Amino acid sequence: MTLSKQPMIFKDIDRAIHHLLNREVVALPTETVYGLAALGYDGQVVEHIYALKNRPKHNPLILHYARLEDSCNDVVWTPWAQYLAAACWPGPLTVVLSLAQNSRIPLAARGGLNSAAIRVPSHPMIQEILRALPGPLAAPSANLSGQLSPTTAAHVAKDLNVPILDGGPCMYGLESTIVDGRTWPIRILRPGALSVEDINTLLLGFPEPITVPDSGPMQDATVIAPPAPSTNVLCPGQLLAHYAPKKRLRLNATHIEDGEGLLAFGPPLLGATVCAQLSLEGNVTQAAARLFAALHQLDQSICQTIAVMPIPQTGLGCAINDRLWRACAALE
Repeated sequence: MTLSKQPMIFKDIDRAIHHLLNREVVALPTETVYGLAALGYDGQVVEHIYALKNRPKHNPLILHYARLEDSCNDVVWTPWAQYLAAACWPGPLTVVLSLAQNSRIPLAARGGLNSAAIRVPSHPMIQEILRALPGPLAAPSANLSGQLSPTTAAHVAKDLNVPILDGGPCMYGLESTIVDGRTWPIRILRPGALSVEDINTLLLGFPEPITVPDSGPMQDATVIAPPAPSTNVLCPGQLLAHYAPKKRLRLNATHIEDGEGLLAFGPPLLGATVCAQLSLEGNVTQAAARLFAALHQLDQSICQTIAVMPIPQTGLGCAINDRLWRACAALE
């Protein structure tokens, strides 16, 4: 694949489709974050995604489909997972399911597993692209592995020299929630843009509530307990160290130290000269949408480290705190 020295940023959907059908990797907007996309049934081009991101081979990718029905030849749906997906899709939910016997998803896209992570995105640009392609797109976040996820085309262009379809800022600004749909009760494997409370509400037609994974700190309001380190990654976003800016973070900050910028949630702390605000009103949904953009902003500022104000462990606060804790682990 031959690319120019500078990333190509454009808004022509047909051009993105041309690149993809030409077996190229393209950065595409979704409602969550920008994805680094390639034909999902093409194992060779999927391998190129891993190479561009410097992504560990055991870390599987998410397969993006235009409709739920399009996935039925690739995975085995359980009734409860299909019920939840039908209620959420298109939208920010990813479901991990067992492979169907004649699945066309290559080993590379699955991280060597006998399962696949799939979703139906809602962004109109990627939906139009998916409807024009002969199969799904494999698409992890469009960044270097372990670094901040991109929520604008400019974020992608900082790190990757690939064609970029500019769809504006991402609506949710946070990756999809990933659930394991193979067993009941359904387990959350990665908190994300769909909250536990929302999922429980959607699953009211089933007799048991959703459970929280042992590795996910969902109850403590201030401390993010580390997940157990493991090489048994079932889906994207489970690596111990991930989502990291280049500058160190200090979580649950109640004061500002010398050289620190502030990631604020609510009224800023006194003494903050460099500040990125998640939500002045203390709204976790608003904070989730601004999280990565704010971290990108502070990472490019004059501050030496980043102090992060406490964020409640409710609603999308669970996903925000998950990303912040993993970012700290990456910088240790």
